[in-house]
Amino acid sequence: MVDFSVVMPIHNEKNLLSYSLPSVLKLVPDEVILIFDRCTDRSFEIAEEITKRYEFGSRTKLIELNKSSQRWKFRVAFLRRHGFRLAKNHVILNTDADLILDGKIVDYLHLIGKKNIGIVMFSRIPHPRTLQSLLGTLFSPFVPIVGFGGLYAFSKEAWLETENQESAKATPRAEDTHLRLSILRRHKEIFVKTKTLHLRERDG
Repeated sequence: MVDFSVVMPIHNEKNLLSYSLPSVLKLVPDEVILIFDRCTDRSFEIAEEITKRYEFGSRTKLIELNKSSQRWKFRVAFLRRHGFRLAKNHVILNTDADLILDGKIVDYLHLIGKKNIGIVMFSRIPHPRTLQSLLGTLFSPFVPIVGFGGLYAFSKEAWLETENQESAKATPRAEDTHLRLSILRRHKEIFVKTKTLHLRERDG
């Protein structure tokens, strides 16, 4: 079992944390970093209660950020990278407060750093299911994987080695794609299908 850190940005997620955060803690990470972005609800208190209930208080950093994003064009890019820099482990799992994670994710984290693998991407299932997602499931064996879902684990060293932070500050959206493409300049990726539930997916 590899030691890994989890980074989750949070903005007013009191209704979803009771679903998403326990799924993170059940993976038994070595470290959990929760970044609270200008929350005006009870997100902080709820997260604190959950981590104590699961006896993860000593492994969890609860960080409140209320100041500006220091010239970052896309605030979420700033929030994630703030958490990534604080992470103490070589392997970092990036997730969001609207995801209920599949427990099998941990079975693939040991691959990071082996055979030049720098990033592992994990699929998500919209919940509740939509027509678009059902069609995607039916045809997924015949359709190549395209795009990037935003749930991923990566090597901290590979990230620091490849991503230009000034370029990251200028990105207006898709901050996870920016990180992925940076790592892929020198490292490989793999994609893993999971039963992770995405609680806010909508039909496009």
